Amino acid sequence: MGYRRTAASDKGFLIATLLAFCGLGLFAVPLPLLLAERFGLASEGVFAFYIALHAGIVLGYPFASRRIARRGNRRVQIGALGVRMLLFLTGGAYLLSASAMPPTPILAVFFLIIGVTWSYFQLSGVALASRLAKPEYRGQALGLYNAASGLGSILAGATSGYLARGVGYPAVYFAAALFLAAAVIVLFRLPDPANTEEGVFPFASTPLEETIAPPFSPPE
Repeated sequence: MGYRRTAASDKGFLIATLLAFCGLGLFAVPLPLLLAERFGLASEGVFAFYIALHAGIVLGYPFASRRIARRGNRRVQIGALGVRMLLFLTGGAYLLSASAMPPTPILAVFFLIIGVTWSYFQLSGVALASRLAKPEYRGQALGLYNAASGLGSILAGATSGYLARGVGYPAVYFAAALFLAAAVIVLFRLPDPANTEEGVFPFASTPLEETIAPPFSPPE
């Protein structure tokens, strides 16, 4: 996907990626602080929930691969972001209406689903970046995908703390859902390359929640 030859669908996908990672980052960056401050969890408790998250990632990857093969990259990514959006809206509504921590099994399932949706989102994203590009530009396409995802994570990291402190955690989660909704709208306008030449299936990168919010030590 050379810069001068980038199609409208490629540009749209990069915009969707930027929006999606902004939304995912708004959720992920203040998450350990939310667990520690709002729910009073110690480091061990935060770590336990992140274990559930990573268990979801491990469990989700083989199912995500088969799902992509059957339904295509774009549909899988839209579905993953749609589920995440519902989770964020549900979490924001709960934080508005209650101050106590949800029952531990419910919160563990929440984290498990977060992990599963990450595997579907990330695997479909890198595959979609590769398959939308011409074979000779796939390396550059993956580089641009990583750049867009990194920029979205940086923007979210730079603003999520201020939002959480200024307007509260519920507003942060609603804002995250809004970004995901915008990404889904853009993805709906893209072609589905499920029946095009597939090329090499790229590997997924480190989960966003792990890279920007280590589970073992919540921020001060």
